[in-house]
Amino acid sequence: MKQSTNPADLKQTLYIIKRLWPYIWVDQSTRRYVTMAMLSVGLMILCNLLTPIVFRAIINQLSLPSLENSQHYIIMLALLYAAIWTAGKMSSQLQEVVMFKPMEQGVYQLSLKLFTHLINLSLDFHKGRKTGVIASSLERAGHALPNILWGLLLFIIPTVVEIAGVTILITWWYGWNYGLVILCTILGYGFYSIKSTNSMVTSYRQYNIVRADVSNQLVDTLLNYETVRYFNNQEYEHLRADALLIKQREAGILARMSLSLIGLWQYVIVGIGLLILTIWSGVNVYKGLLSVGDFVLINGYILQFVTPLNSTGYFVRKMRESVTSMEQIIQLLDVKPDIIDSTNARPLDRSQPLSITFKDVSFGYTNERPILNSINFTIPAGATAALVGPTGSGKSTIARLLFKFYQPTQGSIYIGSQNIADVTQASLEQAIGVVPQDTVLFNNTIYYNIAYGNPLASREQVEQAARMAELEYFISQLPDGYQTMVGERGLKLSGGEKQRIAIARVILKNPSIYIFDEATSALDTVTESSIVENMHAISAGTTTVIVAHRLSTIVYADIIIVLKDGQVAEQGSHEQLLAQNGLYAKLWHEQTQTH
Repeated sequence: MKQSTNPADLKQTLYIIKRLWPYIWVDQSTRRYVTMAMLSVGLMILCNLLTPIVFRAIINQLSLPSLENSQHYIIMLALLYAAIWTAGKMSSQLQEVVMFKPMEQGVYQLSLKLFTHLINLSLDFHKGRKTGVIASSLERAGHALPNILWGLLLFIIPTVVEIAGVTILITWWYGWNYGLVILCTILGYGFYSIKSTNSMVTSYRQYNIVRADVSNQLVDTLLNYETVRYFNNQEYEHLRADALLIKQREAGILARMSLSLIGLWQYVIVGIGLLILTIWSGVNVYKGLLSVGDFVLINGYILQFVTPLNSTGYFVRKMRESVTSMEQIIQLLDVKPDIIDSTNARPLDRSQPLSITFKDVSFGYTNERPILNSINFTIPAGATAALVGPTGSGKSTIARLLFKFYQPTQGSIYIGSQNIADVTQASLEQAIGVVPQDTVLFNNTIYYNIAYGNPLASREQVEQAARMAELEYFISQLPDGYQTMVGERGLKLSGGEKQRIAIARVILKNPSIYIFDEATSALDTVTESSIVENMHAISAGTTTVIVAHRLSTIVYADIIIVLKDGQVAEQGSHEQLLAQNGLYAKLWHEQTQTH
């Protein structure tokens, strides 16, 4: 990977700080806390500059041949020294105390913003991204923001200001040569830190990539636990995990070694500057050019900022590491949804039963692979329509277009009298209830998964939905009833039980349009027959779209739309299509003869 130049690194760091600042500077309360922290920082710097000056005065007084007339003055200086030192330490602690709330508020704001942004992105984004990578970004958001802003506000800026003050004071009192040594030490430290952290940033970027990849692959394996066991591939997965974790270990060692080596040489640079100043000032004390108090002052200042300087170096490194992590988070926040509400978008009118009309609709997931080609059909309000046809004919694509996961490349889709391009996404999603082929349940209770269809529903409404989905007897046989945990992705339930829960929660949603997208294709014949009857009963009188492969499940449909090669080949009722003796009749005879 090509290393970025220093100006570009600095520009990127400043850009990220600019992007993060609004999450800290949120409201009057957090602004007040940040202001208090900055005032505490200012008081700390002032006290740190004054403490060695007062201490020099004490040493000079104690160095006098006679202390007979200086006792009261020394006591006053000692009290002043203690007061300034205490005020400095208290302000140092106070700045940390008052910054906790803004920092945690910032983490809360950023994490919530990122999570909300991710769940509102388009289907294409999530299909093309790995869950582990996204989860890793969410986790890093909680660490990166405090590292960056805490380090900047409480360590880097205060240390830079304090060192500038020390350099000016020593130059003013003792000459440019002392100031030059301090300046060269600081510039050498800063130049080395900036120069050397490029390689460290590269190492940490690679480490973050490896960590995200490892997290994604391990999570993917655990989510596919059953497949692993079916093929007896535990040993294979063990070896694969071993290889992945070794790769992560090596990347981590490289990243952390580069970090430690930088710190080692930073101490060497500061040590050289300290050695020169100590020898120089000691010689001048011996020559009588400086007092013992001056020697103590110079060394006190140097020793006073050695620790902050090295702490600042640590925070610079942590900031660079965190900036690298935050780059990925900012990139995620900058991803725009493919579909957003138009400026004249209006909520979907659900006051009457809704019809569905496709007018000259064309669509393809890529330009090279068209799926639908100028299709036209209308589903009357309250009717049940089935979409059938060979694999790849565009059945599920129509359902996704209806839900506005994608926009047609040509033509228009109407629900009622409204073009869905001019309907708000939220109202469209609220109006449509979907039961997919692969029902994924939350790793929570049965009650939670049903109530997800309407989080505001009462317990009575949830239980009524379960009864309508014919779940009541099944739930009553469970020791924990509705509080039974379903496991990751519903692993503890059968396919039929998961589909009934999916039906129950869509009942609870009370949509104006039902979409059953091959909702029974993975079930056995007996379970399928029972669930089809259930689907028919709950959707009666409501506009319903059924995407089906098994034609026996849709013979009751008011209209059957037969698709072939992205076009409507036939449409009509079951009896009408059989009488036409076309594609539907051919598919029907193939399936009935097979069974």
